[in-house]
Amino acid sequence: MLISLLTLVLVACAPIPVRTDWKPDASQRVQSWHTYRWLQPPKPGPRGPRPYTAITHGKLMQAVDHALQDRGCCTTATRTSGRSA
Repeated sequence: MLISLLTLVLVACAPIPVRTDWKPDASQRVQSWHTYRWLQPPKPGPRGPRPYTAITHGKLMQAVDHALQDRGCCTTATRTSGRSA
């Protein structure tokens, strides 16, 4: 049993491979955006309902709204001719 427990601990501590891909100039482009808008949430698919409730969705939207507004962004209900994030 001790060997099983030790094996489980070693496997649980194994590194997870992570890959990233980014463009150095993307940060500058994103910083130039000042408006954003919310898209309609996706409809439940064949796998069932979304993994969160309407309450969770509302709290998530509120948190993102506050974070973006703290950075000087504002929401727009419709797409404008300018760039929207």
